[in-house]
Amino acid sequence: MVPSARRSRRAVTALAAALIGMAAIAIFAEHWGWDWLIARETRVRDGLTREHPVTGFAIGLAVFTALSFVPGLAGKTLVVGWIFGFGRGLVIANVGLTIAAFGEFALARRYLRDAVESRFGYYLGRANEAIHRDGAYYLFALRVAHAPYTVTNYFMGATRLTALGFWWSTQAGMLPGNLLFAYAGSRLPTLRDLSDQGLRAIFAPSVLFAFALLAIAPLLLRRMMRRSHS
Repeated sequence: MVPSARRSRRAVTALAAALIGMAAIAIFAEHWGWDWLIARETRVRDGLTREHPVTGFAIGLAVFTALSFVPGLAGKTLVVGWIFGFGRGLVIANVGLTIAAFGEFALARRYLRDAVESRFGYYLGRANEAIHRDGAYYLFALRVAHAPYTVTNYFMGATRLTALGFWWSTQAGMLPGNLLFAYAGSRLPTLRDLSDQGLRAIFAPSVLFAFALLAIAPLLLRRMMRRSHS
């Protein structure tokens, strides 16, 4: 499966999982009552975003960064977009993912380079040729194409890519995807919305638009990357 198709499929899967989760919460609350759930959600949101915005942002960034070291843990950006809103959720996601990526990159460069070279020597040689030719743009293209996050971090640690090149290409390359996921998360209904509107809140136009955007945008990004590289 090509990277853009894989990314589109993952995007749709992540948002579909979020919608199913919302539906499950709605069904649960209909039987057990909304008041308790809404009170807890309001307390968390107010504590993190209104009462203690700086501390809340720091907590969100620290937790998000720590979770980013766990391979295969998808949907984090949707969650921070839902809790913190689009702007702060985007910053938390992009900075947190970059910090975690750089940590894995540095770990591989310091301790795991020989192991990576012995196992993936051929592919490492090809990657170094591409880096020599294209510089950090090579990693930027991989990030936009949504190459596997953890594998890419460790693999790049064994290449000749500079630390500065890794940092900026990761920060910039993951921005388009994080924009989409943070926006989609910010469009998901709150528990109060679910209480007032029921399952209709899940299928609001803004949520459906976010769903469509996550499905289509990766294909458009890949086409743009092809044109800019040709």
